[in-house]
Amino acid sequence: MKILLERSYKYKTHFYEYISIANQGGKYIGYAKEISSYSRPLYFVECEGGEVCRLEDDNLLRPWLGLLSLIFPSLRARYTLKMEGLKENSAILYNGNFYFIKIDKDFYEIKGHSHCAVTIWKNQQQVGLIRRISSCLSNGFETIEVLYEKHNPEQLIVLFSVFGWEVFVGRINGNRTLTTISLSKNTFDINWQPNE
Repeated sequence: MKILLERSYKYKTHFYEYISIANQGGKYIGYAKEISSYSRPLYFVECEGGEVCRLEDDNLLRPWLGLLSLIFPSLRARYTLKMEGLKENSAILYNGNFYFIKIDKDFYEIKGHSHCAVTIWKNQQQVGLIRRISSCLSNGFETIEVLYEKHNPEQLIVLFSVFGWEVFVGRINGNRTLTTISLSKNTFDINWQPNE
């Protein structure tokens, strides 16, 4: 499956907005609050005008931990996933190299790679690839391509794509990727394609 997301910055709301275009599924809009040293972003996805999932940090002290969290990974935000159909809320955590979350029996990982690419893994298998296909320097505008395996929830893939792009690429102005360093045998494939 494939989704194209147009990313732009909205000055009025201070959100990065991701609008799905020419995708095979529903019409999605993803939002990421602007990242600064003193506040952590909030991520959420809407479909057909209604919110379908979000990542939020419930720690009210988190904005004051902004600078310290850059030095101490343990102080980084632990975003809680809220989505209809989940038996219990799960949190995205950071292990010093990549972000991960356990949803029911599945273990997801979100990793950054060189060449402005982000991958999504499920149970040690690559199930998604996010990469830039075009860019324009005004307002941070760019189009990113999201390839993913069909058996994964589409709204979750969009949410992980917005989150992964903001964390690994958008944070450093989109010029390069904050790369995941991993000693595992799972290697990332820049030419990866979904099976379906």
